Amino acid sequence: MPPSDCQFIELSIWADKDRVNPNTGNSAGESAARVLKSRMEPLLAERYPEATVRVEIHLPELDIPDGAKGVDWNDVLMLKGHEAFPRQTGRKIFLT
Repeated sequence: MPPSDCQFIELSIWADKDRVNPNTGNSAGESAARVLKSRMEPLLAERYPEATVRVEIHLPELDIPDGAKGVDWNDVLMLKGHEAFPRQTGRKIFLT
């Protein structure tokens, strides 16, 4: 976890881009990422009350191929290379 005096926390969630389930109307990867985001924002805000907290969800921009259930960030890496990942600037502290 970041040090207690941390002033800015950015958490990136790298979600799978799955097809929408016709029965539920949800995409499993994006739904799981939204649940994680909804849990992490208040947890981080409580632990680090002086910090600015930003939690972002990243979805692959690739189209889902015919016959596939979805695409993930490994697909992006294998097909497009690391250059296809969103670029961000600034000092980062990653939660592990």
